[in-house]
Amino acid sequence: MKFTRKSYIKLVLIVAVSACLLRGNSAWAQKPLVLGVSTDVSNIAVRKDASKAIAAYLSTKLNRKIEVILPEKNKQLIEMLQDKKVDIAFLNTFGYILTSAEANIKPIAVISSDGKTPTSYKSCIIKNNSVSKINSIDDIKKKNIAKTIAFKFVNPTSTSGHLIPRLYFNSLGLNYTESHFKEVTFGNDHQNTIMQILQNKADVGACSYDDLQKLIKQGKLKKEDLKVLWVSKPIVNGPVVVRKDLDATSQRLLADAFLKMATEAPKLQAKIKKIWHAKGDKPYFVKAQDSWYNSIREMANSIEELILILSYYTD
Repeated sequence: MKFTRKSYIKLVLIVAVSACLLRGNSAWAQKPLVLGVSTDVSNIAVRKDASKAIAAYLSTKLNRKIEVILPEKNKQLIEMLQDKKVDIAFLNTFGYILTSAEANIKPIAVISSDGKTPTSYKSCIIKNNSVSKINSIDDIKKKNIAKTIAFKFVNPTSTSGHLIPRLYFNSLGLNYTESHFKEVTFGNDHQNTIMQILQNKADVGACSYDDLQKLIKQGKLKKEDLKVLWVSKPIVNGPVVVRKDLDATSQRLLADAFLKMATEAPKLQAKIKKIWHAKGDKPYFVKAQDSWYNSIREMANSIEELILILSYYTD
């Protein structure tokens, strides 16, 4: 058989294309990566829809199947990272601080409203305005008043709805909140907690200040219905993390996919807003830095104190 220059080039192209296809099939045949998402910002149906769309985008960027797992609680997601059952995870701030102390993880991206700086949110303590005996934090500190008050947190692993307010109480000398108030309960998510306080199902409570303002803006409550007694300093949003023992190529591609998501998959921005404390119409991702979370670590006497708080409610 006589080879011409043209037939030789054609053969080379066929071999090259075949090699690419084989590499692609090999990549897709790898063990799927598992994305874990647990958040108190949205309900399970919203979280499921958004997570699947994000996983589909990541699959195209890595040429690898991405499976989604939706633990009911942040603690379950933390345990899955420790047991290497999850490769990529969306963690809230508290979840990241806790997991980074116990598991070999790396933050790769964090939500941003301007594509330059991480988005932050605030915690607050609010009261129903019909509760006349409390007008300030100083009133909450008085034992004779506090023992008649029903207090409501959001959920055990909520940073703004539990961790930060509890650490704030600790700084006031109220180290064991349960023995200070008449009762302490949880509302499960921010909106439900706020509405329960509005409906007199609790007298005072903690929640995300940003979620409170959102409900006021939406007309679901009036500003004068509730009184804000305290607002925290800004809290940086929790990051997207990967396990450090994940191969370097996958880590790089995942980080790149999140950082370019706003421009390469703009339709995902609306879904991202539903599972994060995202501000603005078009959320972005920026490269995450572990040092952004040191201020919260320093609020606790030790990481053990954070673990103890979480364990008390979730074990």
